[in-house]
Amino acid sequence: MKKDIQEQINKAKSSKSLSLNDTQMTDEIWQEIVKLTHLEYLYIYRSDIGVIPDDVVLLSNLKNLTIYECNLNNFPIALTKLATIEDLDIADNQIANLPDDFKNLINLKDLDISGNPIRKVPEILVQLPKLNDLDL
Repeated sequence: MKKDIQEQINKAKSSKSLSLNDTQMTDEIWQEIVKLTHLEYLYIYRSDIGVIPDDVVLLSNLKNLTIYECNLNNFPIALTKLATIEDLDIADNQIANLPDDFKNLINLKDLDISGNPIRKVPEILVQLPKLNDLDL
């Protein structure tokens, strides 16, 4: 793991946020991230995120998740188990649809899915009781 990435992860151990830009997200990096169970804010920009592990559910305090310009082709099912997420930004990826399990994000208030090849508003969104802001 690159030294600067390890430094950012180490700083996140004493804070509630982690921001990674232009990063090749390896299994090793993901395994370090999922240990940060106190994280409330995770921002990943212009990165190759690889496969998001099922262990991401350990981020049980996560409220704000941004995966922006990461060439994400499918919305990871593992993320639908993070019911604490209130703000989700998955803009400018390659996501064409949202899975049925997306309805499990019951605390979601803000959603940005702009810049994705989604052709119509996903019907699943009407099942999100707290959704206030939607960016298409």
